[in-house]
Amino acid sequence: MSFLPDAAQRCENYTLDPNTGFKFQYVIAPKDSVTMPGMTALTLNKWALVHGDAVHPGLLKDTKGRVFGALFGTGVDRDGALVTPDRFSRFNAKGRSFEADLEDYLSGIAGRFLLILDSGTKTRIYRDPMGHMPLFYNTKRSIAGSSLYLAINHGLRGNPACAPAREYRLSTAAVFPMGQTSDPDVRLMPGNHVLDLADFTAHRGWPLRNSIRKVTMSKAGPVIDKIATRLRQIVQGWIAADDVVLPLDASAGSRILLAAAGEMRAQIAQIAVLQPGHADDPRTLSLSQMMADATDLPLHALTRIKAAQTFGRARELRHDRKRLFWLRTSSALRVPPEITLGLEALYPAGHLVLNPAGLDALQGGWHAGHPAPKPVRATQAAEIAAALATKPDKPVRDAVSGDYTHWKSSLPKTLQTQVEDFIRIELHEPAQAVASLGMADHLPVSPFSDRTLIDLALKLPLGLRRSAGFAEALITALDPVLAGLPYDAPHLERTAAE
Repeated sequence: MSFLPDAAQRCENYTLDPNTGFKFQYVIAPKDSVTMPGMTALTLNKWALVHGDAVHPGLLKDTKGRVFGALFGTGVDRDGALVTPDRFSRFNAKGRSFEADLEDYLSGIAGRFLLILDSGTKTRIYRDPMGHMPLFYNTKRSIAGSSLYLAINHGLRGNPACAPAREYRLSTAAVFPMGQTSDPDVRLMPGNHVLDLADFTAHRGWPLRNSIRKVTMSKAGPVIDKIATRLRQIVQGWIAADDVVLPLDASAGSRILLAAAGEMRAQIAQIAVLQPGHADDPRTLSLSQMMADATDLPLHALTRIKAAQTFGRARELRHDRKRLFWLRTSSALRVPPEITLGLEALYPAGHLVLNPAGLDALQGGWHAGHPAPKPVRATQAAEIAAALATKPDKPVRDAVSGDYTHWKSSLPKTLQTQVEDFIRIELHEPAQAVASLGMADHLPVSPFSDRTLIDLALKLPLGLRRSAGFAEALITALDPVLAGLPYDAPHLERTAAE
């Protein structure tokens, strides 16, 4: 009997075309086992990728033309080249070292991507290190998908480990505690993990040994230079190969990305600033304009007024955007104002939107709105609270403690002393990435989902990473033009960038 995802019934209830609701999404299942109206099926060998129109997967063929998988998303490899199916034609799917060679190549890719391996002997799913391409997997039905509603064919059954809907305005890490979901059979896969399709188990793909050799403050400079070199390679690789939009804001993250663009920033299709109308808008606009002026680039302000002029002012539009967001993310997560107001839909169609997601994880930062924590390794209860970014009730803590123990023990023992870093990279980032599925027309991509950058950043002293000096040192190494600019520039009039 064919598997009809719950998402299809929800679209029918909303009289919504599934390809409108789930155009960026996907289901991975045994061949001919899934029916999803409005989606296209790409057949591999024994498996199939059922996807929306905006996914654009490509078949992977080896040196003899044999199909061994499919790839979608975007990434930049160790050579600075955009990852396309052609880059995989060097492999021999029947060779002894095929899997090791493939995994070595994948470990050097930054970005947001998913690869399905179906070589005839091995069937696996690989993703970017931080799990920015979300993957939910149903352990009982052998179905995986980008969101929960695509991985079940029934209504939600409830899970005592998960917060009820009224509490979903907590962090995404609390919504998906240790990857558990509101359906007990479905899990959200952590970052740096591989899904084995033979038995639908997730296992650690990296790091399998401790390659992160700590350096002292006196030796941090060369490491920061290496971070700058790799970051420049990734950002400029995307700019050279695609139409790129770079939104600026008041944080250091967008400033770092602008600095990484270097001499290629004139080729960026659009430098933008989102203006949803909050109290801090003047500061955001002022700082964004300052960066644009320093680099002689025009700044495009995407305002709520422009969104209203483009899409209309009807209150029902905001309601529809929220409803779509919740449908696409299979949750009641807080809807970002840029989605509610339609600001992100003002980005040019078909463009790649860069963002600095994951930078705070590399900096040793914590969940938004929370102070930098003290080391959490005193007790397992403290570690679980850190993993969920909230202090859970005892029933929730008990329900996830086994998952936490299993996840932590999969780290090399010498890296378990850095468990806070891997909590942020592997548990928080995939959960936060689920919210990006709610965007209307663009999936953002970050260069920081990259194992080279993770390895280098985690070598640095924690005190340096958490300081403002880290971002400033990185900007200086990337582009001195942007170094030393203040973060408290005077307010400008809103019309400055319009």
